[in-house]
Amino acid sequence: MNLQATDTLAELYPDSLLLVLEDAHGQRAVLLTEAQYSVGRAPEATLRIFDRFVSREHATLVREGDYRGRYRYQLNLAKGRNGLFVNGRAVTTCTLYPGDTIGFGPDVKATLETISRLGQDHAAALLAHTSEASEQTLFQTRIL
Repeated sequence: MNLQATDTLAELYPDSLLLVLEDAHGQRAVLLTEAQYSVGRAPEATLRIFDRFVSREHATLVREGDYRGRYRYQLNLAKGRNGLFVNGRAVTTCTLYPGDTIGFGPDVKATLETISRLGQDHAAALLAHTSEASEQTLFQTRIL
């Protein structure tokens, strides 16, 4: 996704959900559009994390609708041996809301955000950085 396309998305979909990853390699974002994501080290994971403390099949994210026509994601522990944490609390399942912080094991942190919460410029920059660096980062996204 190029910066121009990202700017258009930010204007059209201010409530779109982003997963913003923070680790030793910097900050990257994934625009959450799919019904389900598998999270882990496995090559077939749709949200792939390369970290020795993240299991091959660490967790899943499943989209759920709500009564206002918007959606949210349910986070579920799959086979994560080093834990799954939301807002510092160990969980096996949790409905995520914008602003929630997620820990995939001890070293990989993420935050669920919306484009409007981050601001259009910041969201566009994160998405552009992710797009440019996706082949060499620790966090990659693939469509199912």
